[in-house]
Amino acid sequence: MRHRESLAGTIWQSGRQLTQLMRCMRPTWHEETVDTLAPASFVARGIVGVIWDVDGTLTPHHGETVPATIAGNFDAIVAF
Repeated sequence: MRHRESLAGTIWQSGRQLTQLMRCMRPTWHEETVDTLAPASFVARGIVGVIWDVDGTLTPHHGETVPATIAGNFDAIVAF
């Protein structure tokens, strides 16, 4: 049996790919609050995409609505 076709081979290959992916997903910039984020700041930094965990970060666990205190700013970012 070839190494790739074994369970260990699959785990090894997947682990290497996951490691490479995680290197690409490291934060390159951190902001204290979403209130200070603006699309213009993304353009100034050359940022073309934003990934964040909304559930439990911007909303309560399993929440579907962004709090009113940041909704306007959040909507501007999403529309960007």
